[in-house]
Amino acid sequence: MLRTRIEESVVQEILREESEWLEIALASFDELSVEEFLKFEANLDTFVVDSSALSCETLIERDVAMGARLIRESFTSSRS
Repeated sequence: MLRTRIEESVVQEILREESEWLEIALASFDELSVEEFLKFEANLDTFVVDSSALSCETLIERDVAMGARLIRESFTSSRS
């Protein structure tokens, strides 16, 4: 029983450290991306996918709308 608790504690510590490492890596990637795109005087609030430009605000609105739709659909399907 004690060994299991120790193993669990070690696993939790490893997962915590991996999570911290990932956050640091993502922050570094963000900084490098900004640095790279500033060379081209690019608008960093705009994403271009398949020749269409979307602002960050539009993407957030779409994400919220999709979340609301999924919630509605889950309630509708659970009543059936």
